[in-house]
Amino acid sequence: MDYSLCNGLANSNIGDLTILIILYDIMCQYHRNLLRRLADSPQSLPFPPGKKVYFGVGAFHISGHVPECFPRHSPHYIPGAGVVDGERCESLWATLNQVSPSVQVASLAARTELLDDHMLDSNWKKMLDIGTVWGHPRLHLSTDVTPSVPSTIKRFEKALKGSVDSEAYLVALEETLPEKSISTWEADMLNALEGRLSEAKAMDVFDTTLTKGTFPLSRRRSHIDAPPRSDMCREATGINEG
Repeated sequence: MDYSLCNGLANSNIGDLTILIILYDIMCQYHRNLLRRLADSPQSLPFPPGKKVYFGVGAFHISGHVPECFPRHSPHYIPGAGVVDGERCESLWATLNQVSPSVQVASLAARTELLDDHMLDSNWKKMLDIGTVWGHPRLHLSTDVTPSVPSTIKRFEKALKGSVDSEAYLVALEETLPEKSISTWEADMLNALEGRLSEAKAMDVFDTTLTKGTFPLSRRRSHIDAPPRSDMCREATGINEG
């Protein structure tokens, strides 16, 4: 995994990018000693220097993690990430379902080769079509375009509308809150976002904390030791007087 990540980045056109967002299903465990492993093997694991890196778990998987993972690794709390599922291979499932009848009776070698052919064809279509539709959505959209490209456009349009709605909601909410509280929360947010780069626990400030109610011990004992009421016993057993 380390080799795939580092060499994938080294052979990508990310020279002008200053911020990287890396999502992985179990990033909460994987990235713990990642920087140490990179430092121990700089030749085998080349990692681009001078980048601000955010590690996260895609929204598709984060709901299955322990509660502490949500504020620490959810894309919802990564600046610029938005709401993303964080899945790439799984996005091909709908397309590959169309060829599934052909591979059901195939041998392992033939099945592997056929699936590889369709995946490579999908990647090729993405590379050709994404440039023609990214600049202006809905223009020059070919009928043979791979499903992930219009899906990207649809998400982008939805994100634009969602950002306007969210900003309007935030403004209305802040009008009901004291200025001092807003300033304090903004300071806590900035400190957490900066601190997360070295320690994920800094994001725990976003976690919801609930205080459980208490029941005095004396009252609990009185309820346990109290004799049962006769009317409750009759009601429970269905026995009536008279």
